[in-house]
Amino acid sequence: MKGSLVALASVGSIYSTIVIGSIVTALEAGLACGTDWPTCNEQVIPSDLLVSAEVFFEYVHRVVAALSGLLVLATLIVSLRNDAYSGPRRWAILTFIALMIQILLGREVVARMLNPYLVAAHLSLAVTVLLLATITAYSMYKADKLVQPQKTH
Repeated sequence: MKGSLVALASVGSIYSTIVIGSIVTALEAGLACGTDWPTCNEQVIPSDLLVSAEVFFEYVHRVVAALSGLLVLATLIVSLRNDAYSGPRRWAILTFIALMIQILLGREVVARMLNPYLVAAHLSLAVTVLLLATITAYSMYKADKLVQPQKTH
């Protein structure tokens, strides 16, 4: 599989995380899972998941964010294992580092009861992570194009 496809999947997942996060904010559901993190109301899968829209969206936000983390990690691993991605590798590394900071910041947003400055920083960093992931995906796409065998007629 081409690394650019994994990177593109991470872009889509990160974008989805941001959109779901905006729904969480609009519903004022940022603390719907309590202050425990990464669990939701001290459960891996909350019992009221399908009863409360606030719990549902906050929980889905956390799950999609975790999926984003796995996809960013997969992109990083692909970039490290393939010499064709030596150029995009630095972007994959920066994306991974920024996402790890974002995850820690998300935990702090919850632990500090949605401090508005931390919420703003969390959104700002999310956009930065999306930008870095997009640059990574584009760079990997360009690298994939360079290593494609030429078709002969």
